[in-house]
Amino acid sequence: MQIILEGKEYKTDNFKETPWRQTAEILVNGEPKGILSVSYLQEEPAKDEGPFYMEERTLIDVIAKFLGEMIELRLAKKTKMM
Repeated sequence: MQIILEGKEYKTDNFKETPWRQTAEILVNGEPKGILSVSYLQEEPAKDEGPFYMEERTLIDVIAKFLGEMIELRLAKKTKMM
């Protein structure tokens, strides 16, 4: 898994960009701020969306949405503290 958020990259040790990849945009206050990427390291049989099941697409989308909401929450807390 790889997350690129406002130009900073966070990834698992074994992450590699491959042709078998799925991404979801991370939105913060409705604005695109990053990308969540998940890749298979080797070719897998075709499923609903390339090698991914529909449920995997849903999970990636939910995680990206959650990340955006957590960032929004942190930004709101920082604003209140100032």
